[in-house]
Amino acid sequence: MSQAKPTEQERTSRRERVPLFLCLGAAILLCFCSVGTVVLSTSWSSRKLIDDRVEAKKRADAVEAKNGNDITVLSQAVENWQIKFGVEYPPSRFVLCETIADYQNGMGDPNPTTAQLYNDSYSYLMRLWPRINFTTVQLRPEWQGIDWNGNGVQDPPVILEGDQCLVFFLGGTQSNKDVKLECLGFSVNQANPAQEGGERIGPVCEFQSSRLRAGQNGYFVYLDAYGKTPFAYFSSYKARSGYNRYRNSDCTSIPDGPYHDGNGQYYNPDSFQIISAGADGKFGRGGKWTPANAAEIDPDGRDDMSNFHSTLLLLGNAR
Repeated sequence: MSQAKPTEQERTSRRERVPLFLCLGAAILLCFCSVGTVVLSTSWSSRKLIDDRVEAKKRADAVEAKNGNDITVLSQAVENWQIKFGVEYPPSRFVLCETIADYQNGMGDPNPTTAQLYNDSYSYLMRLWPRINFTTVQLRPEWQGIDWNGNGVQDPPVILEGDQCLVFFLGGTQSNKDVKLECLGFSVNQANPAQEGGERIGPVCEFQSSRLRAGQNGYFVYLDAYGKTPFAYFSSYKARSGYNRYRNSDCTSIPDGPYHDGNGQYYNPDSFQIISAGADGKFGRGGKWTPANAAEIDPDGRDDMSNFHSTLLLLGNAR
């Protein structure tokens, strides 16, 4: 039985529907391609985000490891200082006078804490350099004393806090000529350890120039590996748990002073504490802290690092 031939009208209708079908097919194909592109783009973005986070974590871990190593290096330098000079660990508060008259005036101060600081500082200098000569003649203009900062001028007493004591004693006399900060060690001249040039003793620690900063009094501090905040330093002086010798913190950036267990026992009771403010550049308050209650530390102190605990202070158990 023969099939009826389509009429001209039917053929025309079919021809008109062909482009419609083609357009619909192209639209469907385009839709699938777009969805695929979105899926691929989303997948790539997610993967890149994960990769970026992994790389950021690696960088953060690397800086943290370097910072921990810097604390170890500084701690060893303090130990080496004690051996090299045959005195107790460097103090973490110290008054630096350029004339004997300034020391004598300070030792006679009516405030007993101030008088003790001047007396302790002068006594420490005399143990370091028994032949130091405060009648050394300085020129431009002429005066007698020790020109600790090398500026040729007789300056008033300067009080160094822990962060500056760390750099001054381990690094020696300081120079900021040509906008480059350097620690030069001390002169072998026992009568004038601040003498420029000639043979030197030290520095006991090699401080990177790019990480040195001059404080308001002109003396240097040393930034930690994060490059935001200088290392803090606390000395136990000559007594077991002898921290806070002058009744308050030797580092004003850590108002509650060096860390202890709350029962009168300081960490590193016979030596010193070195503390970094960590990645946020903010120190904790100091004072009471124990590994068991580490999570209770104030927020600013959670990422702090030290030479008495092997990881961040937030983490009570060492990794």
